[in-house]
Amino acid sequence: MPKLEFSARKATTHKAIVVSLDLAGFSTFCNQPEPAVATTVPDLIKRVFDTLNELLSQTLDEGKVRNTFISKPADDGKLPLPLLNKFTGDGALMIWLRESDEPFAQPFCDLVVNTMRGFQQKLAAQLPEWEKEWRVRKVPRKVRVGIATGIVYALRPPHAFTGWTDPIDYVGYCINLAVRLQSHCPDLGFIVHGNLHPEIHGMERLTALKLKGTQDEPVALFTEDVQRVQSSEFKRKFGPPEQ
Repeated sequence: MPKLEFSARKATTHKAIVVSLDLAGFSTFCNQPEPAVATTVPDLIKRVFDTLNELLSQTLDEGKVRNTFISKPADDGKLPLPLLNKFTGDGALMIWLRESDEPFAQPFCDLVVNTMRGFQQKLAAQLPEWEKEWRVRKVPRKVRVGIATGIVYALRPPHAFTGWTDPIDYVGYCINLAVRLQSHCPDLGFIVHGNLHPEIHGMERLTALKLKGTQDEPVALFTEDVQRVQSSEFKRKFGPPEQ
């Protein structure tokens, strides 16, 4: 059995924006005994990510993307493909990178948030239609989104011949934070790390309280989402922004 081995010497750091996506209710859907569910799952996953890809730019050369750190929208105004896209069973992690000393431009941060919001809204409209088409029950009705920013570290396997290998994954607090934000308040369904400073109409700034496994963090929410959360639950999980 091969060992899990990585080289700390070759690790590099980058500023990152991380998006965590999760299909709410996916486990309940998959655990149904109906035979039609098993054949529907691959179609569901494909359509979900086809929908996402329609909102991302497909015009960038893949080889170029792997060797540059993109911080600007593509020429068509869409969000460029992430440098890492990792599936997580019922969702995905996507990571956009910059050099460690180069900030993301504010328009780029806003584009990430707006693109993921558009994806969430478009999927919410399509999922009930797919359920009718497939004639199955309990198809997930929404995707939850958590977005965070911070420093990540590239994991590279040791290499016997050269001092450089392509990164195979990344670790960092902001990756964990994106996942925590995505699951912090399921009824809310869309939470952005306040350090992105999104300048988007309809968002308000608060503090996420007692995030699982971590600390309180500044966040931004869409005000229209708050009405779906019970008042007592909202007060337990969110407080006023820190001054």
